Amino acid sequence: MGSLNQNILDFYNSKEYQELQQVIGQKTVFSILNIERNENRHSSFLCWLLNNNESHGLGDIPLKKLLRLYATKVDTEVKLQLLSGNYTVCITEICTEKTIDNKRRIDIWAKLSLVGTKQVQPLALIIENKIDSKEHGNQTKAYHDWWENKSERLDKEIPVEIFLTPYEDDVPSCQSFVNISYTELLKNVILPLAENKMSDTARLLLSDYIRTLSEPGLTDSKEEKNYSTIVNYKDIDNEYKDLLSGLVNEHTNLIAASILAGRDKYLDSYKKKITDYLYRIEMGEQQNSLLDFWHANEKLLLWLSQFVSWDQIEEFKDVDNDEFNSSIIRTSNRDNTKYLVAFRPGEWMNNGKPTPKSQTSFLIFKAYCEKWKEENPDGKLTIEVLREKFDVKLNTYYHNRFLNYLFYDFSKEVRVDVESHPLYGRENGVIRKGTFTWDFYWDNEHQLPTAEGEVRSVKMWRKDDFENLVKRAKELGINVKPQD
Repeated sequence: MGSLNQNILDFYNSKEYQELQQVIGQKTVFSILNIERNENRHSSFLCWLLNNNESHGLGDIPLKKLLRLYATKVDTEVKLQLLSGNYTVCITEICTEKTIDNKRRIDIWAKLSLVGTKQVQPLALIIENKIDSKEHGNQTKAYHDWWENKSERLDKEIPVEIFLTPYEDDVPSCQSFVNISYTELLKNVILPLAENKMSDTARLLLSDYIRTLSEPGLTDSKEEKNYSTIVNYKDIDNEYKDLLSGLVNEHTNLIAASILAGRDKYLDSYKKKITDYLYRIEMGEQQNSLLDFWHANEKLLLWLSQFVSWDQIEEFKDVDNDEFNSSIIRTSNRDNTKYLVAFRPGEWMNNGKPTPKSQTSFLIFKAYCEKWKEENPDGKLTIEVLREKFDVKLNTYYHNRFLNYLFYDFSKEVRVDVESHPLYGRENGVIRKGTFTWDFYWDNEHQLPTAEGEVRSVKMWRKDDFENLVKRAKELGINVKPQD
């Protein structure tokens, strides 16, 4: 146990840990009130921030920044005006929980006008805000239909419809709504406000809100603690990022092993309704030490977990007790490589933007689909073709453990199909759309272009498995190019 104990001691004695300890115990206004994940309270704070008549002293700066962010995602007749900011804002109504005709409630609603040099442009701001839930009951479509049909709508009024969510790949039911993630909101609206003059109270609240977005909701008033974060620290620049990153770089394996020891809570949060198909390991006395370490540093480890990849956590699943201590102090460099994919020379997919392994795996499969259809113009691309070309043995995470294939047609019922698996034949072994989010993308953009059905591919690819996939892709004439 000596090496594990020494590694824990080094962690506690590190400069980064000492500095982080000074802030880790500090509460925010939101944590004091136990409302860190309360959707209505988040809407209330944002409504206060966007209201230029409030006492924060920021005027219409926050609203203009939000409208500018929205304009980067749409093609509207006022796009250039929103981007330029060459207007003042006149708000005639702004509120949360706006009740509409069908008794539904819009999370944030505002009637406003852009007052420019030549004309006044009325806008209707409609924000559907999600924190821990998904859209249900076609909410965004109902809100759009209500606006489109309401009798008191101003002449030439333009809707600004925003679907605010922690997840960039969440797709609203109404195409008129634009997905804006909380990370985008933080980067483009909230963080830049720090350079502006504001009241002392507003500065304190803004600072607390930034921390609330990037901390786990451990004091939320719900019975179950929320171990997830709304935004990821590694995606933003703040005063703690370098400290957290430095601590992970020096103690990657201790942190990863501790997360694995505390897996029941960590995985439940980060992988949603993860079930007992995940492996169980036994670490004996070492596991108990790591569990104690987890409980003593729960909040900090959840922060640090944002800088640790699943590959690094997965390393420990096959480590036996005798090797575990040495594994804890083994040097491990995180692989942040991204990739470009093409099936025609020089024509990179995803608009030439490199992607991480999971997304790259999908692009490889999509590239093969497009290549196959070009080579077989009269043919019918089926799921059987894909299963033949990409055998499940490429992916040891799934093969003989969970799934028998890399591709499934979700226009039909899909189940865990490995007979030795605990979920085989059970009701919770049904893989329904929107569940098993660690294993499948569910948005429309990640449906493979086969001739029939709704074919989706698995997305969990560990390092060695991914290398196998890249090798197979190249054999099939698909170019996969790593980017530093």
